[in-house]
Amino acid sequence: MIIGIDHVGIAVKNLEKTLSLHRDILGLEVKRDIMNIEDQKMRNALIKVGNSSFEIMEPTDPASAVAKYIEAKGEGVQHISLKVDNIEETITILKEKGIVFTSERPLQYGSAKVIFAHPKSTGGILFEFCERAE
Repeated sequence: MIIGIDHVGIAVKNLEKTLSLHRDILGLEVKRDIMNIEDQKMRNALIKVGNSSFEIMEPTDPASAVAKYIEAKGEGVQHISLKVDNIEETITILKEKGIVFTSERPLQYGSAKVIFAHPKSTGGILFEFCERAE
């Protein structure tokens, strides 16, 4: 079911400044340049770290989940994305075990299908489950 960590999502106020830190100072590889995710009201970029990534997320609207996170907790780790081999099967199994999701079905972003487990059912951690067609 869970086969690894896909990425760690980091909420930031300034995407370009954070990208500069990761790319220019730490020497990490930009896996995907800045992309606007309109339905989530944010911009993001992926930074490659070994077999995993950081997703750097900047809100584009004060009503977005990322903006609300920054307002409540400040910049930092917002979610952990777990790589799964079959997202529909994972959802079924986890629902049977009492996990509540923030949406009824996975969202599609490029080659990835993702769904978030509500932190109230996971000990306060926002887990994203991600299946990638690679």
